[in-house]
Amino acid sequence: MAGFLRWTLTGLAALLLIGIAMDFFMRRDIDVSAYPDTAVAPASTDDATDAGLRFSILPTATATAPEGAMFEGGSWFKQRTLAHSAVLICHPQAFVLFDTGLGRAIDSQFTEFPFMNRMMLRYEKQRAVADVIGESDLCPGRPLIIIPSHLHWDHAGGIEDLTGAEIWVQKAELEQARSGGVDQGFLPGEIDADTINWQFLVLGDQPYEQYRRSLDFFGDGSLVLVPMAGHTAGSVGLFITTGGRRYFMTGDTTWAHEGFTRLAHKFFAARDMADLDPAQLDSEIVGVHRLMARDPDLVVIPAHDVAAYPLGAVYPHWAGSD
Repeated sequence: MAGFLRWTLTGLAALLLIGIAMDFFMRRDIDVSAYPDTAVAPASTDDATDAGLRFSILPTATATAPEGAMFEGGSWFKQRTLAHSAVLICHPQAFVLFDTGLGRAIDSQFTEFPFMNRMMLRYEKQRAVADVIGESDLCPGRPLIIIPSHLHWDHAGGIEDLTGAEIWVQKAELEQARSGGVDQGFLPGEIDADTINWQFLVLGDQPYEQYRRSLDFFGDGSLVLVPMAGHTAGSVGLFITTGGRRYFMTGDTTWAHEGFTRLAHKFFAARDMADLDPAQLDSEIVGVHRLMARDPDLVVIPAHDVAAYPLGAVYPHWAGSD
């Protein structure tokens, strides 16, 4: 028994050392000077009308990973908590979900992935967003709208649980999800129901911060969608303005807040598995890095980084104004 334990620990230590070495040799450095500053329409909460919305981040599942897997240059000896979350937004005109996290049927849907993917992507279930909505009247009298940041398995899992909702995505995103399947991080079983009410987002030629295209979803400045190129074909980010503050939900452009502050990609193995175009991600990461410098009060929230979630906005707590 002692010999088995010794060999097991030796094997784990060897794998850790290999991971650290690969992180060093496979790192994708980002050259800021290669990307001109493209702040075309800086925004401010001073110019925004408060629409009276509130939002809450609901983790539907959690996982742990070495910090070094979340961003290149992170410690391989420090564990970080990740969450697969839905952002609940109660707006005067609708109840909006930005992402849905994992759904009720995730255990059976997850078997679509190959064995190695399942080992790397293990999760601990919390509560599905449909169960939370079913138990509490969180945003009474308003239609339900779902806007996934993208359709990867850990963002789209609750779609089929919420029949009747409109699902707003860019057309290119749905096309990639249907054609790319499990090889590109999508689970067909999450998005193949005939009852899904797909609607296509069209971002207009309205500049917002460094983005030359955007969509002010309700026309009141409270929810502004922007393209986030590189992770998937149609990923979007969401600016939320409420209570005199502005928040930026950046999806999976990075997995950690440090990705933007330190200009770092995900660990190369995660990048190869999850990201469609790392070169485009270089530009997006630089853009958000510069945006944070222009607006230090902006709260930037990568989808999975629990450490970046505002404490007062994690369910059952809500941020914003009514």
